[in-house]
Amino acid sequence: ISRLTQSVQHALQYVEQTRERQQLQDQLEQSRKMESLGILTGGIAHDLNNVFQLLQGHIELCLLKTLPDDKRYTWLKHMENNTEHAGELLKKILLFSHQQSSKPVKTPLYPIIDNDLKMIRSGFPNSVTITQFLDEDICPVIISPTQVHQILLNLCRNALYAIGLEGEIIVTLKNCQITSQHVDTRSLSPGQYVYLSLQDNGCGMNEEDA
Repeated sequence: ISRLTQSVQHALQYVEQTRERQQLQDQLEQSRKMESLGILTGGIAHDLNNVFQLLQGHIELCLLKTLPDDKRYTWLKHMENNTEHAGELLKKILLFSHQQSSKPVKTPLYPIIDNDLKMIRSGFPNSVTITQFLDEDICPVIISPTQVHQILLNLCRNALYAIGLEGEIIVTLKNCQITSQHVDTRSLSPGQYVYLSLQDNGCGMNEEDA
């Protein structure tokens, strides 16, 4: 009877271990599914967020060229409010997918800048030229990819406001060696850096706005 009791106990322990192992396996599988869903959701939300920001930029540009007593001004204001609301919803989705608050990682900038400029160019008027001088052999930098997307998009939007519906935007990306003779070492340490520049041929700000 003692041996039978021990055998039953071993069998029960085996069943319990098998059940726990299966539960852990199910939890791991569910975690992987949620991670994949978060990555997919974040990618879609990020692309849609960029599209909405470009749309919002065009609306703001149209508002600058439309008088307040024009019926189209009211329609544009409604469109602006709706795009802002959609943008807030997308930010919440990005926050959920952990894309908005992603930590800085070692990131190669060339593919990010190149792909973003293709997307931005497709959303800008054909009369606006985006000229790019991008060095493919760029040193990786420690930065959040999401912040790179946001910075480049905001700079391009600001340039579009400056040039209006026709003009040129020049984007430069290259490696840069900084020495103590070039900069104030109290604000920037000498070393190797990545240089990202965006220029436009707009009229710029007057002294009052600056």
